[in-house]
Amino acid sequence: MPNTIGGWASLLAWTVAWPERVWAIEGSGALGRGLAQFLAGRGERVHEVSPKWTAQRRRTMRKPGKSDRLDAHAVARVLREEAETLPVVLPEEPEAASVELWSRLREDVVADMTRLRNRLHALLLLCDLEDGRHLPRLTTQAGLRACQDYAARALACSWSPWRRA
Repeated sequence: MPNTIGGWASLLAWTVAWPERVWAIEGSGALGRGLAQFLAGRGERVHEVSPKWTAQRRRTMRKPGKSDRLDAHAVARVLREEAETLPVVLPEEPEAASVELWSRLREDVVADMTRLRNRLHALLLLCDLEDGRHLPRLTTQAGLRACQDYAARALACSWSPWRRA
């Protein structure tokens, strides 16, 4: 089934033949979130399965490897063996879910910016040991101005550490 609202509805319609259903979804807070919330919002019993647990189960299977089919089998084994201890996925309120997603996005952006600043600082140190050591922190306005000034000086300079003599 496609990972779309229509696909989820088709999946649920296909399963009505079984009156008692229990679902296990790997990554119900990430890629599996849409399906998990769709099912939980319709009163289905849904459990979260950590990708780490799935990986552990795959390693103990007779046929090793990674594929959607093997992952599904591993998730089913986790559910069968540990259903009572697995976290239950509850339906979210749209407003709370939106705040959570924006918060997670902000955390990702901050981490990416920190990684980018660190790489830029390391590159400046490689290009010019003297200037790079005296740069203010790149999280400050002074640090950003120093980077801009350095870039302007570097463009005006014909020397480059990568230029062959």
